[in-house]
Amino acid sequence: MSLRPFLFICSESSPQLTPSPVPLVSYDVLSLNLGSSPQLLHPSLASTANLTLSPVKPIDSFCARWDIILQRCVRTAARGEALSLCVVGAGAGGVEVVLAMQARIKRELRTLGIKQGLVSFSLLSRRTSVLPIHSGAAQRTFADILVARGVAVYYSAEVAAVRQSSEGRPVLECTDGTQISCDECIWLLALVFFCYARSCARASLVCVVCVLSACA
Repeated sequence: MSLRPFLFICSESSPQLTPSPVPLVSYDVLSLNLGSSPQLLHPSLASTANLTLSPVKPIDSFCARWDIILQRCVRTAARGEALSLCVVGAGAGGVEVVLAMQARIKRELRTLGIKQGLVSFSLLSRRTSVLPIHSGAAQRTFADILVARGVAVYYSAEVAAVRQSSEGRPVLECTDGTQISCDECIWLLALVFFCYARSCARASLVCVVCVLSACA
């Protein structure tokens, strides 16, 4: 089995995907699940490895990190201390992750007889809504769900830098001046290339970063 790279060609008149060197494959609408990884978009975020920033992908790494986060929540709440979790990115993945984490942590604390309200959750959206590329009905529905679940949502909050507080906690500094302190930060921002891909929307492109096709 060999891997054949695809070359992406996007134009307003003729969107095409070509597995080189075979002929072009034309399409009308293209949607690809690529398993790509989140990226810290701002250059100042590249030096934050010592802080608790946890990208969701690759998923294997996050699963190992999630076990640590869950146990930290349990230990901290068992001592009667508060702990905050922040999810950066309010697309479908971010909304799903923050609600799933909240449900899992609350269930664990409830099973152990530990007070649940000590662990708080927040969600950062660079846009003026959650699920920005979904329908208005979906945006309103999940905005209401997040409020009902007690998730604090920050809108128009684009993270420009992350610094460490005097207590050793990550502080997210947004372009509008908002500063959000948390204990654990889960990162779900899209890839840089996805920003470019969305600019080609009239070419019927949904998402393309890199495609590998298995060839016998």
